[in-house]
Amino acid sequence: MAEPQPVTGTTAGRGLRSRLGPGLIFAAAAVGTSHVVQSTRAGADFGLTLGFLIVAVCALKYPLFRFAAEYAAATGENLIRGYGRQGRMLVGVMFATSAVEAVAATAGVSLVSASILQWILGVQVGDVPAAVGLLILTALLVSVGRYRMLETATGVLVLLFSALTVITTLACLPVLVASDDLLPPFPLTAANWSFAIAVSGWMPIGNTAAMMLAAWILARNRAGGRSLADARFDFNLGYLASVVLALCFLVMGAAVLHGSGEGTPGASGAFVTSFVGLYTRAIGSWSTLLVSLAALAVMYSTLLAIVDGFPRLLGEFAAELTGQHGEDRASAWYLPAMVIVVAAAGALLYFLLSAFSTFIDVVTITGFLAAPIIAWANERVIRGGNVPPAVQPGRPLIRWNRLAVILLTLATLGYFALRWL
Repeated sequence: MAEPQPVTGTTAGRGLRSRLGPGLIFAAAAVGTSHVVQSTRAGADFGLTLGFLIVAVCALKYPLFRFAAEYAAATGENLIRGYGRQGRMLVGVMFATSAVEAVAATAGVSLVSASILQWILGVQVGDVPAAVGLLILTALLVSVGRYRMLETATGVLVLLFSALTVITTLACLPVLVASDDLLPPFPLTAANWSFAIAVSGWMPIGNTAAMMLAAWILARNRAGGRSLADARFDFNLGYLASVVLALCFLVMGAAVLHGSGEGTPGASGAFVTSFVGLYTRAIGSWSTLLVSLAALAVMYSTLLAIVDGFPRLLGEFAAELTGQHGEDRASAWYLPAMVIVVAAAGALLYFLLSAFSTFIDVVTITGFLAAPIIAWANERVIRGGNVPPAVQPGRPLIRWNRLAVILLTLATLGYFALRWL
């Protein structure tokens, strides 16, 4: 079996577009439910107060994702193989976390995407049937087009939703400036702490996306190698975009929903209706289509990314757990894993309670609880003996990551203490 090859291209004579790829897909995956739902709810309920939390959590998680990107770029090996080098127990823990998040995230994102699409088209066939239909269609598109189609489609959608989101945010600023309650207090009650953890769980994205990011980097390398500098630039740009856009949705929620007297609804369709309808009343009817298209571009780009990404990483887990290492074996699991994820997500949707926001909270809280483990695991992997010394992170980045592990662990313990003690 051929050994995996690291990313090896050079940057000389190459344009910006050739340096981009997995980082844009990462941004597409990131700017989804965590932004449209959770950031907007944070702004609606607490104005700009939780903006500090969003920036802090994204900063803490930065090394976690960077280590994943650089491991794949430097070694040409998927992150799950790196976990396997640390022991099968770690692989088992990561597999369990990823499988749960794969099903829950796919169900949640397809549900929101279908709700927005029905709003735009002015039809109502039911959230669950529409979500399952859209999910199956997306799986067919991704299974046929694979990585090349994914990179092209998400690149277009990222540019589209970034422009639309920034324009909409700027349109909201006059409403925001007129507000006299931009930074309300945030009492540390059990309910508020749970909400803060829920906002942080998928901010800027669920932590298992580190494994998807590594898989996309390997797929991009097979399509045409890049230098490590290209891979790092691509990742940093995608990560920064996801943070900035999270703050944009926070601002929109604070400007339009905070102090409106209307709470954020619990059902997905009602959330979308409220989300778009209040913008129309606040900044003018001209914004209806703009907000709707921005939300749809955000959510559908996420759906495309995760319908491809989760089967990729679950295929890698299957290859690792069966001892059949190598990209060929992982690729053989790609379509079966996609069928399983889509079927499980569809089943979850049919049994989903109407409390949409509660469902999202449960999933994002679960993601947050896994963050310290993944941060610790990714540090071990990037410092492994198969990683060139020149690529291994320096002491400042290691300390940064260890601080993140400590703070994320303390936040988890605080969550349990407030909830059950």
